[in-house]
Amino acid sequence: MGTRQGVRFVAMLAALALPLLATPAGATPTCPGKDRTICAGRIIPEASHSAGFLTYDEWIGAMRELQKEHPDRVRFRQIGMSAGHRPLYEVKVTDFDAHRPLSKRTGLYFNGDIHGDERDGTEGFARAIEDLAESRTHATDRLLSHEVLVFTDANPDGWQTGDVPPGGGTYTRQNGAGHDLNREWPVVGFQNPATFPLTDPEIGGIVRAHGNVLHRRDRLHFAYGFDVHGSATPETPPNAQLMLDVLLSAGQFDLTRSLEQVQLFKTYMANLSATTNDNVLATIGGASGQKVYKVGEWDTSWDIYGYLVSGGFADWMANQVTGLGAVTGTIELWINGEPGQENTFAGFNQTVEASNIHSMRTVVAAAMALAMKHQAGRFHLPGRVLYVPNRFALHTGQGRGSTRAVGSPAVRPPSHRYPVSTNRFWKDLARAADKPVIGLDPLTARLGSLLRRQRAVVMTGDPYLQDHRLIRALRSYVVHGGQLLLTDGALRALAGLRVVKAGAIGVKDFYAGYFDIADPSSPLVKGSRPLSRQTYEPVPVGYKIDNTFSSSLSTVHSPVWTVDQSAWQAAGGKTAGTTGSGRTSLGEIRLGRGRIRILGAVLPNPSGGFAHPFGVADYAVTYWGYRVLANMLGARESLRLVRPRR
Repeated sequence: MGTRQGVRFVAMLAALALPLLATPAGATPTCPGKDRTICAGRIIPEASHSAGFLTYDEWIGAMRELQKEHPDRVRFRQIGMSAGHRPLYEVKVTDFDAHRPLSKRTGLYFNGDIHGDERDGTEGFARAIEDLAESRTHATDRLLSHEVLVFTDANPDGWQTGDVPPGGGTYTRQNGAGHDLNREWPVVGFQNPATFPLTDPEIGGIVRAHGNVLHRRDRLHFAYGFDVHGSATPETPPNAQLMLDVLLSAGQFDLTRSLEQVQLFKTYMANLSATTNDNVLATIGGASGQKVYKVGEWDTSWDIYGYLVSGGFADWMANQVTGLGAVTGTIELWINGEPGQENTFAGFNQTVEASNIHSMRTVVAAAMALAMKHQAGRFHLPGRVLYVPNRFALHTGQGRGSTRAVGSPAVRPPSHRYPVSTNRFWKDLARAADKPVIGLDPLTARLGSLLRRQRAVVMTGDPYLQDHRLIRALRSYVVHGGQLLLTDGALRALAGLRVVKAGAIGVKDFYAGYFDIADPSSPLVKGSRPLSRQTYEPVPVGYKIDNTFSSSLSTVHSPVWTVDQSAWQAAGGKTAGTTGSGRTSLGEIRLGRGRIRILGAVLPNPSGGFAHPFGVADYAVTYWGYRVLANMLGARESLRLVRPRR
């Protein structure tokens, strides 16, 4: 289904709601009985007919009623308990009468509110569930015969504390044990020991129901997953007046998954803009008056938010070892934090909530449309590429490589004894490339002849400074017209290649792997976005971060290799990006008839120095890291349709 078809489907899904009336309903927001007059004919009324947020009990009643009326479409079941001893539920929506087994269908996962004081995800998804249950169009029938939509609200404790008994209440970010549930999911990479995974029963319930793809046989294959948040601050950056932003998940994503992640959220935000006439006019109230809100950006969490987390829900959904193996992201509804919309029942703003509900309907529609496609990433190269193997390999654990299902805090998979290496990136990229991408044996007899047949040669991490034969051959290759790419620790080879002195090359730890664009006209930064900086994610490859709301931290661990900018430019080099003052981390330099290009932060050696109970990833290149590598190689990325679902 193309973009235009996706927009039409968004409109179809939204149109299932009956026309809205101007005045809100009374104190009862839902109508599970036969008389639905005050709800304008719905079980769950639109925002303009609601006096406040759905209560936990009202949501349960509405889901049970939908299951009763539409047993062929809706299944509602308990999958666990919360720390506060409240039932944890999931809702499945599909065509249960279709002949295709559920295990052969594509799964889509939607979590409403992992923080109880961020209500808007569940508000929108509850109405989307009713839309899909009621719809009997051919388009909906076809989609639901191929797909299974799973909806959860992972924090019933934080939700129910804000429901309105006499005297009112306040929703809470934490669960009944006082824990932030967006820090405790079992992911590959660094885990903060202070927020150890699977501590809380809510996480255990969801992991048992759906997690750990290595141990699922008859469970769903999930294509996409979403975790929805509502920011406690009104907007970012200040005065931007954004409806929402999307934070891309972190993990070891091959080219296909990286491109699908970008495609998903570009499609979602384009559809959202198209169906809201590019703006949403929201009456905020108080001194704020009226503001025009625009759809925001998609990018990494650090590029948008300025901080990262370990053990995040969306990262778990994306994880192929412990999670769902889905293409995922976090939706941040900035509009949620405006004055008059302060996470209490009394702060419910009908116009603001209508915007957020529409945003949720739109993401459901976008995911359903894209899930009908089987796609593969393609890396279009101008010629053959040879990579020099990185001799660094991290060996973790003492086990034999066996695994166990992640079902409870007492049952965790052992660490594997296997080499973790950045070489996996080039092997994965080779499968997507339309020209050969092969590893070099430095001991090959006819090294010079082999190099001359390559369009480009890449060194990552290992500079091979003691292998004088290889360094001489690489210099000769470049001088005679070849192209050499050096990334991360391999920048040290610049000294052996006699480009700059060893003292000009250095490494420094930062909060994340990144560079600032110094020359927007450089071909190396072609395709940049307004916030593009981060090139690798530190958490999956084992580097420690602090789970705080600040990136101005004294404890930073993500290595970035750089060259002194003055020395680089004195040697004839061009600087496209810098990391730190006066330090070139992205650039190129001519050497004879060829050239050398450098990138100091994209494929760091994985770290085993910090807590990583579920292992460490080989690499964690961001979408921007992929784009910059493509620019350095003169390549082009694309997604091609393998086959549509019929």
